[in-house]
Amino acid sequence: MAGSHKHMYTWVLKYHPGYFGKRGFRRPDQPRAKAISLRGLSQLAERLSGTKDARYLEDRLLIDLAKDGYTKLTGSGRVDGKLFVVSEAWTKRSEQKIAEAGGRIVKPSQLQGLSPRGEA
Repeated sequence: MAGSHKHMYTWVLKYHPGYFGKRGFRRPDQPRAKAISLRGLSQLAERLSGTKDARYLEDRLLIDLAKDGYTKLTGSGRVDGKLFVVSEAWTKRSEQKIAEAGGRIVKPSQLQGLSPRGEA
């Protein structure tokens, strides 16, 4: 468009802001971990404990976050009951809080060596 870099520059910016195209470098998308907090984990445990699909391991409610699509457990919130959590990754704070509540966190590869007892 004639004059778009001269006397019509402000008009182009106002009425056609994308006329000149994108500028700069955009990094490729990085894989992101889908995370769940302890608050969300507690809500998930409440919903799960009331159903017939609830499984128990070492007298703790078994929650497999990988099956629910989560890859990381974060430490915000609190946990009230004993939980046996299976997750790919977690924070130190979440591990401390679950251990204080009497629970345990393991990776999916460690779960295969354990046998479920007391399934409901």
